[in-house]
Amino acid sequence: MLERKKLLDSVVNESECLTQIRWMKGKGIELFSLCQDNGLEGIVLKKASSKYQIDYRSPAWIKVINYQYEDVFVIGYRKKEFGWILGKIIDGKMKIVGLLSLCRM
Repeated sequence: MLERKKLLDSVVNESECLTQIRWMKGKGIELFSLCQDNGLEGIVLKKASSKYQIDYRSPAWIKVINYQYEDVFVIGYRKKEFGWILGKIIDGKMKIVGLLSLCRM
């Protein structure tokens, strides 16, 4: 594993636009708690020996999402790729805060 890290360090120069993914072994509960405290999206748990597989959701990789909730208004919709435009009153004015996209199953 250390050899792979050295190889990656030799070809990836970190910048504002590019960074290596940080990882740690164990302590998933503590890491997720830090994620929640900082309002981050979540973490991924994975079996250490598993490999990334393109276009496949492996049961060896589990996304743990830090769900965050907000009361919003539906203020419009997008036609081409359908989705609801979401708004919230900020400083007395309605502002667009997101888009709720719906997927087909």
